[in-house]
Amino acid sequence: IKTKDLYAVLTVPIFYRDQVIGLFMIRSTGSPRFFDRVEINFCEMVAQSTAIALRNLRLGREVAEEVARTREAERLARKKTNDLARMEAMFDHASDGIVVTDNSGRIKGVNVNFTRLSGYTKSDVEGKGVDEIIFPGPGEASSLTRLIKSKKGRDLKARRSNQVLHTKEGNRLQVAVRIEHIPRRKEWLVSLHDVTEEM
Repeated sequence: IKTKDLYAVLTVPIFYRDQVIGLFMIRSTGSPRFFDRVEINFCEMVAQSTAIALRNLRLGREVAEEVARTREAERLARKKTNDLARMEAMFDHASDGIVVTDNSGRIKGVNVNFTRLSGYTKSDVEGKGVDEIIFPGPGEASSLTRLIKSKKGRDLKARRSNQVLHTKEGNRLQVAVRIEHIPRRKEWLVSLHDVTEEM
């Protein structure tokens, strides 16, 4: 201190959330002296104002980071929505009839081509067992539900089968069936290709 020609120093801590984050300091050179109450109050006021400014700066940064996270979440949500819309469009416009079932063979959804092929509407079949409208074809002993249940927890590779689709009008269509597990979901994709004219 002597080398800097300092004879008096007043330091006031700057607090933020009960933690000292800095010091406000006044130094006096020339001759020894005492700081009076006015000078001390001034330093305390400046230290408090500095603490408020730093707090607002940190809050501003936190708000900016939260806004950035929110925008990123919104971007990902929009992307996911767009991806789902594309998947639904692909699902509905697939060339084959498609049925989505749960692990027990209950129908959870169908695409447009299934309704055209079978004559059923979505509301006609959703919630029903797939075996109520699709039966084992010639040389096929297992129903779709049995095939689905036999694949649970085992080999999840696609399985082909010959089945008979009973349409709403009472017709019977020979269909080549492909059963696939939907990854990370307890659901199955059953695609139906009409092969009646090929039989």
